[in-house]
Amino acid sequence: MGSRPPAPSCSAKHAALLCSRTTTSGDKISSFVNAGTLGPFARSIGFVAEAKLSLQACEVSATAGRTILDFYTLAGIDHPAATTTDLFPFWNESRQFLCAVDSF
Repeated sequence: MGSRPPAPSCSAKHAALLCSRTTTSGDKISSFVNAGTLGPFARSIGFVAEAKLSLQACEVSATAGRTILDFYTLAGIDHPAATTTDLFPFWNESRQFLCAVDSF
């Protein structure tokens, strides 16, 4: 596995979700994404997209009444060709290792 760039700065035009979360937990998201545990789909979409999907999984899981199906719908906006097999690692790994313990 090659090395990945550090987490992007919020001065770039990235998703608001990514920027709002990385200002307080940039090292955590960078380490999480760079760990390489999200599978081949994740590696194919790049750091920013991986981070965004991971943070979206955290946000959806922290919202009462929302489920993995809501995450799949949200993820499909930017990644319409992604399958549930592609997206499940984001949901599973993010909730276990990235999201705050009290968020789900």
